[in-house]
Amino acid sequence: VDETARQALIDFGKNNAVVQAREESIRDHLTRLNFALGEPDTTEILIRNLAFAQAVAVAERLYRLIFGSQISLLKSLNSGPLKTDTEMMEFYERAKRKFRKFYGPYSYEDWRGFLLDQEVIVHDSQRDVYGINRNGREFLAWIASQGLSESKYG
Repeated sequence: VDETARQALIDFGKNNAVVQAREESIRDHLTRLNFALGEPDTTEILIRNLAFAQAVAVAERLYRLIFGSQISLLKSLNSGPLKTDTEMMEFYERAKRKFRKFYGPYSYEDWRGFLLDQEVIVHDSQRDVYGINRNGREFLAWIASQGLSESKYG
């Protein structure tokens, strides 16, 4: 066991007043619903709530950072076949022509790499094609469920 990592997890957010207030609110809510701490049902509820909150935070961060052309690519991959680099590059080139100054030295490899790093597309190296994965599909569904625009700069 990495004791340093374990202690960091124990101490995470410990001295943050906002976190302390949320902790108290969660404990009060669990108590009102008769979910005792340490019980398996309570643990499952807390894990699921943490996972949901993390998924929302990831989606919100990704939406803040992703370009409109990348969302267009995700939508195309979601409804169509796998794409080669050449086919994906068409999305990049179209956006680069439209937003010349914005793209400047930003390369196709960086544009594509962002989507791979965010784990919303995957590369099949055997066939040398790219496709959307579960994370990408869930991200598109989240955009729709939140009523967010798919038409973004870049």
